[in-house]
Amino acid sequence: MIWIIFALLTGIGIGAVLWPLSRLRHTHVTSSPALDFYKSEVARISLDLERGLLTPDNAQAMKTEAGRRLLREQSDHQEIDHLSARSIKWSSLLAIILIPLITLPLYLYFGQPDLPDMPLEVRLNAPLNNMDLAAAMARMEQHLSEQPNDDKALMIVAPIYLRLENYEKAAVAFRRLVELGHNDAGSEMGLATALVQLNQGQVDSETRQAYEAALSKDPNLYEAQYYIGLAYQQAGDLSHAQTIWSDLYRRSPQGAPWLEQLAMNLRDVGGTVPQRPDSVPQDNSKLNPAILSMVDRLASRLAAQPKDLDGWLQLIRSYKVLGEKNKFDHAIDQARNIFNDDQSARDSLEHQIQELK
Repeated sequence: MIWIIFALLTGIGIGAVLWPLSRLRHTHVTSSPALDFYKSEVARISLDLERGLLTPDNAQAMKTEAGRRLLREQSDHQEIDHLSARSIKWSSLLAIILIPLITLPLYLYFGQPDLPDMPLEVRLNAPLNNMDLAAAMARMEQHLSEQPNDDKALMIVAPIYLRLENYEKAAVAFRRLVELGHNDAGSEMGLATALVQLNQGQVDSETRQAYEAALSKDPNLYEAQYYIGLAYQQAGDLSHAQTIWSDLYRRSPQGAPWLEQLAMNLRDVGGTVPQRPDSVPQDNSKLNPAILSMVDRLASRLAAQPKDLDGWLQLIRSYKVLGEKNKFDHAIDQARNIFNDDQSARDSLEHQIQELK
């Protein structure tokens, strides 16, 4: 059956090539520039003869010469038409021969004609441990369409949607979990994270409530407190935003990567950066995995696009505050090699390194 389909597809491909060639026709027109010129030349000669400007013998000789030029012009056109017709025949013959001759070996080399088919229903009914992620997610979605209150399935797909950056489906899944009573800190944070990404950084009332619910269950969710302050700033309540961010700044771990941004935000809302106790130890276990993932993505991006000075400065600073000494030293060595020939960038880099050491 498959070979019949291939034969039909090959025939269609050949037809697609031959169709434009078959539309070419050699039409013989009764009027051409050469013929028009000949007629005007004969008319002019006849007019000069009537006026007595030419003798009958001279007029006849000039008409003969004009006719000779016309015949030579028409002969050239006939030769071109003959060559065009022959080219069309050869092109058609080559298309008929070469298309199957090229496509069939290519398919036999790259394709797998003996591979059995895999219908969607068979893939969806396969054991989960034998599925790829796309098929497993499709099976989960089909299951949830039939049983939308299956909290176990929702707890599986919701964080996967979040990691795949499918924020719309992630928000739906986390919201349903909360509605079903799974209003723990993880579900509330998942919902809030999906919503803030879906709204392009805008923290609406639903997102703020989700962050507040998560923070009430785990007071050390620093990300939640930051976004609650951002929500009040976006709503124009700068005093409330200042209070929340000042408290976050005081109790954040020493060297936390968000402190610099937080200080800038405090100044933006008209506040002052409060004094911090130096004895607050850093605890990376309290960091949201999304923050660590952001640092990893930044490192991957710089590996592909190394000529980004600001990116290297941010990566070096992040490794420093996270206490990743080996990665911190390695990032410095990489940046120095990349910007070795750029004195301005090298100066900025060395200034940053001196501040951090």
